Amino acid sequence: MVLDAIIKVVITLLTGILGLVPSFSFSDTMWSAGQNIGGALATINGVVPVGTIGECLAVILGVRGFLFVWGLIVFVYDRIPFKAS
Repeated sequence: MVLDAIIKVVITLLTGILGLVPSFSFSDTMWSAGQNIGGALATINGVVPVGTIGECLAVILGVRGFLFVWGLIVFVYDRIPFKAS
């Protein structure tokens, strides 16, 4: 019952904060810039496989994220007093 009330308060606060964000539409220049970048990537894809480069970057970022979380876990574990090891 208390947890339900806390969740409702949090959701109401988040909804209120998101309601403050104004709605807007993208201009044509933003779309044309996206098309230009897409065209450039398509041209580069003829020489270098852009998909493979993207996959490599995703793997690197995933491993770095995992190592960061592992470092946090080790840091917290080292701070526990009276541990067995």
